[in-house]
Amino acid sequence: AATTYHSSLLWTVRPIITLKVQVLLYDTVLQALGIIAEPSTKDVILNVRNISRSQFANTKLFDKFPDSYLPPKNATNLFEIISRHFHFLKNAESSDLEGLSDEMCIPVSTASQDESEAPFKGAVLIKPQQVLFTRTASETKCYYPFLHSLALTLSGLLPVLEKLGVKHSLELSHLRLVLELAFLSSDGQEIDVNTKKVVEHALVKLLHKLDAQVEIPSKLALSLSPLYLLNHDGKLCRSSSLFSREWLYKLKPDISLLAKHGISLLFLPKDISHKDFCRYLPKEVKPKSLPDVCKVDVLTPSISDISKCSFAQNLTNKIKSPVFHSIVLKFLKHKITEKQQKTAIESALNTFLSNCNIIVIDNLCLSVVHKQQQIGTMKCNYHFQTASNHQHVLYIDAKVTKVKGKKILDEVAKRMTSSKSQEVVHVNSIEVREFQELVSCLLSAETEQDMEDIFDDEG
Repeated sequence: AATTYHSSLLWTVRPIITLKVQVLLYDTVLQALGIIAEPSTKDVILNVRNISRSQFANTKLFDKFPDSYLPPKNATNLFEIISRHFHFLKNAESSDLEGLSDEMCIPVSTASQDESEAPFKGAVLIKPQQVLFTRTASETKCYYPFLHSLALTLSGLLPVLEKLGVKHSLELSHLRLVLELAFLSSDGQEIDVNTKKVVEHALVKLLHKLDAQVEIPSKLALSLSPLYLLNHDGKLCRSSSLFSREWLYKLKPDISLLAKHGISLLFLPKDISHKDFCRYLPKEVKPKSLPDVCKVDVLTPSISDISKCSFAQNLTNKIKSPVFHSIVLKFLKHKITEKQQKTAIESALNTFLSNCNIIVIDNLCLSVVHKQQQIGTMKCNYHFQTASNHQHVLYIDAKVTKVKGKKILDEVAKRMTSSKSQEVVHVNSIEVREFQELVSCLLSAETEQDMEDIFDDEG
């Protein structure tokens, strides 16, 4: 048991007794009576854990805080109660406090982040990861009620609160948490207008932070998993279950037909680039793309004479040129330093040049099929098909000119110098990207002499 002197730290853990006769009791006497002289760290942490599972650990209180939950006038409020506990725990080891990092044990005001009104408007308990020690409450106000600034009355306890996960600045993990909490609060339904504003603000901030990230992909994926994003129905879903809008501007499918086939499209605020947003996300949380799940075929091809498309004719001549092959290998020798990488690229190059066929099509149009049903068609300038036997077929629209063909040359250069294993291991290699740019330059050269000049300039 514990005496009333320690009741504010132990009331949910130990029986509280009142000593009616005030006598000086030595520790040995207290122990003999089964009364603790001082609370243990373990007991105080357990008391905090029990408080964190009380009726105050309910985010719905931000919407409506019952008057019955307000403390009586001049009574101890939740901020003071929690403050006493963490003051006691200020010298506790981080390992002892780990169990509280995921508990709803930090009080914040329900009064729209205005701490001065907290004792009167009520307080709610939230997790340490939802709390930032910021200069002003306005830094977290746009994420209310999912993120909060630390109350000034608790700022003196920052060293112990940092051990629980309270941070000084907004991180990717906070934005991920905002999206997850918004998802949990929605119960799988379309989010309301206020929550949508918070989510869209978090998505814009997420893109800015991703753009500035230098973290290695595995750590970045850990900071963002699981990630919840908006779909076209206004619902939050796991990012890996969504599809990016790649192809949609060309495909123009019936959205209801896509939904019927289980294809839920990613929705982003209009000031966010879909391409940039998806490009920055690590593969573990990246939305899928239609090319990943759809079969694409050339729709009733009308094959044209290759001589009618000078761009296709020149590209065909180029990749069959021994001079081109020789110069690419010279570049490979000079520009790629890692031996295993060099071998993989050379193998991919030889396979591509031996098995590539270019076909010119009048009015090139593709049929996009998902689960054996066509969901749309789209016109395009080119389309690559690669068979399991490494046969590459490049379809090019007859009207493609050199000006329109730059993207095709970049794609040919990439496929020509990439094997599956190499793409996985070296996808971010600066050397490989620079080498592929050089190959693209060679493909755009007018004559073999131009290719020689490029090598002299770059080699």
